[in-house]
This record gives sequence, C-alpha cells and structure tokens, in this order.
Amino acid sequence: MRFARTTLPSSLLDYAVSSAHVGLALYDDQKLNDRLMGTASGKLNLYLKNALPVITTALDCFDFVDSAGIGVRVSEVAEVPAAIETIRRDYDGYVRRARAFYDATLDFAANFAPVIAALEQLRRGERVRDSSRELVAASGRSAVGHPRPV
Repeated sequence: MRFARTTLPSSLLDYAVSSAHVGLALYDDQKLNDRLMGTASGKLNLYLKNALPVITTALDCFDFVDSAGIGVRVSEVAEVPAAIETIRRDYDGYVRRARAFYDATLDFAANFAPVIAALEQLRRGERVRDSSRELVAASGRSAVGHPRPV
C-alpha cells in the first residue's frame, strides 16, 4: 500500500487503480444511504472498468457481485482475507468476468444509446416513443442497469 499527501491528478486515476489486484467497496450497513449505494458512488464502476475483481459489503444492493461472479461480498472486515483467497484461487476468471460485466452493463459509451435516441427524438420535436420501462425491457437489463438473471 502506498500513501501520498498530494492529490492524484484525475488523468492518472485509471493508471493507479489498475495497479491494484482487488477493489474494496466496504460500506456501513447501518446507514440507509450506504445500504442503497449500489454502483452510485462510482467506486465499483472504476474498479470494474479496470477489470479488478471486487470485495464488497454483503448488502442487497451488491447482489449482482455474486450473481455475475465479479467478486465476493463480506459481512464484516474480518472476512476480507478469506475473500481475497477466494478471488486468488480463480483470479483470471474474476478478471475476465469483471471486464465483461463492465463492458455489458456499465460502460457509458456502449450503454447510453437508448438515451441518445430519446434525446434525438426530443431534438426533432417528436414525442419520445419509448417509455423508460420499454427502454429497459429493450436493453435486456434490469432497471439499475445490470443484466437480468436468466
């Protein structure tokens, strides 16, 4: 672990994150905001963008971590070493799934097309033909952007 007293320029953030082997996203399960966090903070997105397997708190908002096989959820900090060991045993598989999950569900450029199409309809003065529910259904994703379970 390295510690610096200076702020890392944003242009180096991906470089710094990609130098890690695992991303930690541990939240206080007593705070409602943290229990509902999911991918909202951007921390998980950053880790997954850099193909890092993740260790998260065992909150419902992180169920997809298990179902997608992109990391391990823990109930307490004491479980982190065992989670690291679980990931270590299939590290390449976790990396592959993390990369695929990001590409399929979180990559802005790849997943923003329905929003752009709706904005184009509005720009042309047209009524947006698809409701958000229909856009979600057409995308094959759940309402929070994660692949629907098969």
